[in-house]
Amino acid sequence: MSLTRTAGNIFTSPTFRALTLGFLSLLLLIPLGSVHRLITERQGLRAAAAASIAAGWGGAQTVLGPVLVLELACDWKDTDGKVQELRRLATRLPATLDIDGISKTETRRRGLHVLPIYRATLKTRFSIDMSADGLLESECDGARLRAASIALAVTDPRGIDRLSALSVDGRSIEWIPGNPLGSEWATGVQAPLPVAMLAGASGRIALSFELELRGSDRLAIAPSGGQTTVHLRSDWRSPSFDGAFLPATSDLRDDGFDAAWTVSELARPLPSLSLGDPPSALAAAAFGVTWFQPADSYLMTERSLKYGFLFIFLTFLTFFLFEQSGTRRVHPLQYGLVGGALAVFFLLLLSLTERIGFGVAYFVAAAATTAQVTLYGRALLESGRRVFVLAAVVGTLYLGLFLLVGLEETALLAGSIALFGVLAIAMWLTRDLGRSLAADPAGPPPAAGGAALRL
Repeated sequence: MSLTRTAGNIFTSPTFRALTLGFLSLLLLIPLGSVHRLITERQGLRAAAAASIAAGWGGAQTVLGPVLVLELACDWKDTDGKVQELRRLATRLPATLDIDGISKTETRRRGLHVLPIYRATLKTRFSIDMSADGLLESECDGARLRAASIALAVTDPRGIDRLSALSVDGRSIEWIPGNPLGSEWATGVQAPLPVAMLAGASGRIALSFELELRGSDRLAIAPSGGQTTVHLRSDWRSPSFDGAFLPATSDLRDDGFDAAWTVSELARPLPSLSLGDPPSALAAAAFGVTWFQPADSYLMTERSLKYGFLFIFLTFLTFFLFEQSGTRRVHPLQYGLVGGALAVFFLLLLSLTERIGFGVAYFVAAAATTAQVTLYGRALLESGRRVFVLAAVVGTLYLGLFLLVGLEETALLAGSIALFGVLAIAMWLTRDLGRSLAADPAGPPPAAGGAALRL
């Protein structure tokens, strides 16, 4: 008889029940991990949708150039003494480059996923130093200019809607596909220049054209000019400026943004004249803007999920405190069902947020889960006052979580302070628990409203 009573005391003791709840909390990490994997899978589907849209519209675009391409020829003697002609390419970067751009944002849908795309109009003016000593510099004496062109490259040429004729001192020269350069410049176009124009030129010549470009996700410009200035206006309200240079000035408004960059030749120390392709570091020095989406539903859901274990633990702790201050005991299976409801909240949030947005989906899922847990708690606790406290606790947890996931830079600080406050409250409520049990360790549990807890 005493053995049975001892075993009963062990299984009903607060220590054993607390360990059981800890085990259940850890066990519920399994469904939370499954939800996290599902979020990753849905993110992959969205990335596939974005790639599908980019394949038909245009992806992230980086504009390289314009640059002057020179085909040089010089004589050399072979082993038989015969004179042969050796041809080399040389490139010259513009002395100045000025781009004035306007971007309009549209949206495209693939299934449940809606992604922003853009159309950009870039009015480009530049000048090139045509001094003969620089143009004909090569590895051999007596170099001759055989051909010349202006080369322009974009990351995804499928996005080129229109490219106006190149204007050179009042003359118009049409662009043709391809250019003699390689590497990242291979996906480009060129405008052939008359050799006679360059041979008789001195000083700088002014050139201009207009490019209409389609793309998605990002638009970047390489600082090709000795003095590069870029002015970009757009109707996108949440830009993310990135790349090697940030804008010198930027104005973020409700109807879009207005940004300007100024990059000097000293800020990007690259030679203006090169044999072969332009320096590869030129592409790495590109700067621009990304069409950032601050209300990323998957990111917000993933942030919420990070607090899933804490959510379950605090809810279990609330039920546990109610148990210790009353005569009703909650079965471990019932704890498991409550934890399951809290885990399903994140699955419900994920499925709803794809259709109605994170904010509305969060409050719908939170309200449904709070009602479910509260009604179940009413059947378990049989106390209207405690059910009201339970609803307030769960509702406050969901409200706090919503505010927390909306923070970015201060999320860690706010979360740490909130957790410290919750633990302080828990410590205050359990301050007399051990003292009450020590008075009669084998006796019945304290009555509701007893000395152990007053909830």
